[in-house]
Amino acid sequence: MKHKRNFTATTVFKRTDMKQDDRHNPLDAKLDALFRALPDKPVPSNFTARVLQGLDRETARPASPPWWEMFRHPLQWAPRAAMTALALWLGMFSYQYHTQTERRAYERSLEAVTQVASLPSPDVLKDFNAIRHMSATPAADHDLLALMQ
Repeated sequence: MKHKRNFTATTVFKRTDMKQDDRHNPLDAKLDALFRALPDKPVPSNFTARVLQGLDRETARPASPPWWEMFRHPLQWAPRAAMTALALWLGMFSYQYHTQTERRAYERSLEAVTQVASLPSPDVLKDFNAIRHMSATPAADHDLLALMQ
């Protein structure tokens, strides 16, 4: 014989396991007073059964179909495939643009190097007087400096 008990808000929210230190908290006291002020509403007798059925529904999800089943419904996979193809195309396009830009910059720098006047021959670099003459800076023009001041 099952014993049916009518649950009320007071019995559901009864705080029997409260520690002695928790009773001095003013927020807990206010919360307790608010719970006591609520009118008692009876809980249905099949409350536990309803909760357990809800849990069973959550856990009993259908198994996912095999991967080849997705090709039967193109409306499910076609948008994903289109977005994937677009992302791949954009990635390849940006990579090609980057490599072309780098190649053009390399060509411009190579062209600039080839247009530079040729370096002196190694024989000139052996002559120390010629080297000193190449690195010598002209003396300051004192007349021009005096005019600028």
